[in-house]
Amino acid sequence: MLEAADKVEIRILADNVTDGLSSNPPFVEGEMAFLGRRGLTGSARCLCCAVHGLSCLVTVHRGGKTRTVLFDSGPEDYAFERNVTRLGVDLSVVESIVLSHGHWDHAGAMLLALGMIRGRNGGRDVPFYAHPGMFMTRGVRQPNGNVRQMEDVPVSPT
Repeated sequence: MLEAADKVEIRILADNVTDGLSSNPPFVEGEMAFLGRRGLTGSARCLCCAVHGLSCLVTVHRGGKTRTVLFDSGPEDYAFERNVTRLGVDLSVVESIVLSHGHWDHAGAMLLALGMIRGRNGGRDVPFYAHPGMFMTRGVRQPNGNVRQMEDVPVSPT
């Protein structure tokens, strides 16, 4: 049985886009407001990297306890590392990793993410949850009938 949470925080690490000029609903802190709180002085050196893909850090609070999960890693090491660093994310609290599906834009930085988490948690194992078909080779059928193979999700360091 699922129990109600007191609070859920979702930190977006990669979400396909960055747009500091658009308005947000009152309950959403915009990127520029967040960066301003963190000391943005007008330099692009503290801006996040926008990429095609998704990565979220989900923290659930209940009864004075917290549980944190990395949900997807985004497409590439560079963006994951840059965004985690610039957002000041504490990866040592990540207790598990969940991958939504086997596309590179959701899992391409998974090995780096795992290494960064273990580097900050004292080397402890991190449970990994994914669909059984996660590592299947995928492709896209082109209009001419040929299949363009997609890059496989990494399963071990290269």
